[in-house]
Amino acid sequence: MTNLAFLAGLAGAVLVLWAGMTFLFHRRLKKEARYLFELGKKRGEILESEPFPPFERAHLDTSGFRAAVYRWLGAVTGVIVLPIAAVLLDFIWVRLYYLGGQPEVFAQGELIHSFYMAVGCMGSLVGVAAFYTRRYHKGRPPHFDTAWENERAAFATSETPT
Repeated sequence: MTNLAFLAGLAGAVLVLWAGMTFLFHRRLKKEARYLFELGKKRGEILESEPFPPFERAHLDTSGFRAAVYRWLGAVTGVIVLPIAAVLLDFIWVRLYYLGGQPEVFAQGELIHSFYMAVGCMGSLVGVAAFYTRRYHKGRPPHFDTAWENERAAFATSETPT
């Protein structure tokens, strides 16, 4: 097995392990939502007739679970995008190198080439992070109370017989 195959397998194993930890985090948050719901009922902050599913959904939407999922998706996308970006950047460099008359200072492996590759690869990862950050904040409910009200309304309309 080559070093590249080993590293790819290692990255895959880490991502699978991370996905499992995210799933366990989801299960813990569901238990936490049930506990908080029952505690709110016991304290009289939540009516006895209040349904649990809207509360649970709002709790999951406003907790760190969404951020954990977006972080995982960003990491998977980064693992896919980084080698593609490196190949494309190097392809562009080689084409420009030969178009420019092959100056020695711009040869592959020189400091300028290495800096170009490093900044370009970091830029591709920053682009992935920006994409997922924007998606996360675009769909994020601002507050638990607002999310709970929205989920209550959606739950009420889905329960009405048609």
